[in-house]
Formats: sequence, structure tokens, C-alpha cells
Amino acid sequence: MAAPSSAIPDRKNEYYKTDEDLVVALAEALRTEYRSIVDAGFLLQVDDARAAVTLRPHGAAGQL
Repeated sequence: MAAPSSAIPDRKNEYYKTDEDLVVALAEALRTEYRSIVDAGFLLQVDDARAAVTLRPHGAAGQL
């Protein structure tokens, strides 16, 4: 299963109104996939090595 930052490596937004809308849609899709894995009785561990270099902090607290 793809990790969040690997699902759309170049993060080009060619469809959604905003980049935030893209991220929300991706999160919803991945949640469905992850939930299916867990519901099937498997343990899900998501390692996302790309996140450290592809996700950028935002906000005053630098939260992702």
C-alpha cells in the first residue's frame, strides 16, 4: 500500500480547486484503503520515508 507522500510523488494538482482539496481527497482515498486492510484482520504499518522531504510544515507551530 502506498504511503501518503508516495501516492502522488510530484503532487501536481491538475483537478482540484486547491492543493488542500487535493490532500483531503488523497487522505480520504488512503483511509478507505487502510481501513480495508485493517478490517481484513491485518496489522497496518505505514512507513513514509518521503514525508521528511516532501511534506512542508505550515502554521506558526510548524505542524504538518
